[in-house]
Amino acid sequence: MYLLYSSLFIALAALLFGITSIGARNPSPPRWAKDFLVANVYVPAMAGLGLYGAFGIIKFIVDLPSENVDMLDPLGAAAILIAAVVCLKLLRINKKLAVYEAQERNAEVLKLAALKSAEQTTEPIPPAKPTTPRLAA
Repeated sequence: MYLLYSSLFIALAALLFGITSIGARNPSPPRWAKDFLVANVYVPAMAGLGLYGAFGIIKFIVDLPSENVDMLDPLGAAAILIAAVVCLKLLRINKKLAVYEAQERNAEVLKLAALKSAEQTTEPIPPAKPTTPRLAA
């Protein structure tokens, strides 16, 4: 059973990482992918799930000689991990992140072009003239 739960936790950590990376790298991130939530909720959850899964697999390997193990446990774990990989492929993370990077580059280019055109078209502002006359000292 440790192997099934461990592979499930590792799969959940990987899926959470994929979904969070899509949301957090979005130029206009959704409300659930703000920096605070990513740093204080999702990253500790991913770390906890991944570590718990890794330690569960280590415990399974250590206890393997002393326990009677069905062939269903490794097959179930493999099925869970294959399903997680298929889900990650269906998310098309690389394509979405490439689109987000292109959008950010285009926004930066437009911002630089706007700054350059603003610098070229604006004339220097003359210094302001005092509105009240100075008193002679």
